[in-house]
Amino acid sequence: MQTFINTEHHKFSYQLLLISEMNYRLFLSSENPEVKMLALLADLSNTDSYSVVKEVVEEIKEHAGGDFAESRYFKQLRIFVQLRSSIQPQFEKVMQTVSQFFREEKDFLFKRGVEKERARAEAKVLEEKRNIAREFKKLGVPIADISKGTDLSIEEIEKL
Repeated sequence: MQTFINTEHHKFSYQLLLISEMNYRLFLSSENPEVKMLALLADLSNTDSYSVVKEVVEEIKEHAGGDFAESRYFKQLRIFVQLRSSIQPQFEKVMQTVSQFFREEKDFLFKRGVEKERARAEAKVLEEKRNIAREFKKLGVPIADISKGTDLSIEEIEKL
């Protein structure tokens, strides 16, 4: 990545810092919850990542100032955990112990996952019904009977 700006009227150079190489304590010392969350992206080597995740969650809870802010920070925290997938198991464990944060029924990411899983399961069931209908059709079972047994329309069974 470029570390300088060189135009006709300006010359400027700068140093890039990698969050992943910075000590996570630097971020936890901030009063700003958004900055505290950056600790999850910092250097967690030689430390228990569970305790760091727990500390971040507890610090956010302490400084959030209400349910709306907690919810917003929680959503941001989920994104940070996705960026650092190695801490996901620790995050899930912490969230189970801090149950007031983890409101699955209100969490948009949880709802999206449930909807995707439901759609996947429905598609699988439909494909199973089609496979059963194909087999019965090969055996010469009347299409009306196949339709009754599989809940597929007669037109759909005829197309198989």
